[in-house]
Amino acid sequence: VGRGGRLFALTAAGDLVMLTDKVDPFEAYDPAKATPEKLWQELNDPSWPRRYRAHVELLRRGGDLLDQANKRLLATKASDPALHHLIWLAAKSEKGSLHLLGLVNHPDPLVRVQVLRALAEYPDQLHGEPVFAKALADENPRVVHAAMSASFAPKVAWTREVQTAIERGPARSHDSYLRQTAALLLAEKATRKQLEDLCGRFDPAYRLVGVMAAGY
Repeated sequence: VGRGGRLFALTAAGDLVMLTDKVDPFEAYDPAKATPEKLWQELNDPSWPRRYRAHVELLRRGGDLLDQANKRLLATKASDPALHHLIWLAAKSEKGSLHLLGLVNHPDPLVRVQVLRALAEYPDQLHGEPVFAKALADENPRVVHAAMSASFAPKVAWTREVQTAIERGPARSHDSYLRQTAALLLAEKATRKQLEDLCGRFDPAYRLVGVMAAGY
């Protein structure tokens, strides 16, 4: 079985045969020669490989196409396949898109995760907004993990506000995945004095993450 429900088989004579719909949903095209309209159309295709090829070509061309991604974000629904691609294209434009920053509070946690990851890659969009620190208090663990992981990025500022939020939240979480990521981050970013203070806290959850970070 191939993509799109295609069926492949070998006949008794050794011939390879393919069974498919009359209208082939995987019509080939050359992304490098495609018009912008074609690329935007492909970006909304249900097939991930087709969207990915269009995404890469839009990134390669850049310029006005990235600016258009900013504008398209405003009219794109969470259910549209293009949304997650537009998030990254808009972040790459580095235009400080208000549409992009507004999605940090989107009701769909998967959208919030993608926005945080894109902003971690292109933090110049933030203009000083404490987006990651606020997201550390999100109710969804995936969002919290994305906000915490952003601090590993070299362009994202490590502030005392962020460190305190991590120590009080993910570092003391019952979710071992969040707790271990917090420990790795503190091991890389915190000072020796700060780790010693964690290890000396009365609360055992603080001491645990302090010992884990020191061990790392």
